[in-house]
Amino acid sequence: MRHILRAAGFRVLEAADYRGAQNAHQRHLAQIDLLLTAISLPGGNGYELFKALLDVEPGIKVLFVSGEAGAKISEFYSVPSMDANTLRRPFEPAELVERIRDVLQTHRSSSALAGLT
Repeated sequence: MRHILRAAGFRVLEAADYRGAQNAHQRHLAQIDLLLTAISLPGGNGYELFKALLDVEPGIKVLFVSGEAGAKISEFYSVPSMDANTLRRPFEPAELVERIRDVLQTHRSSSALAGLT
């Protein structure tokens, strides 16, 4: 995905797991516009990661990438507005770029998703 995003002009920070993403965020406070994360990831899940980052940076936006496991976790969290912030696998590169641009352009803050339990 990083190659697709860089080719589209995005600056990309990468992390292999939950803790790595938290560390990257701490090193780049107020420099990250969007969290692109899997729902299911090593060391935690994307929802919990988003909540943790949102506590520190309320304006951060999110796009979850989900396969079958992610769909099950989404059902568990039962957040009605998640469809607008979830991209289901498999997807085309152009779809990824388009969805990221859509999320970045929305004025609605991702804090609407902060009610995740």
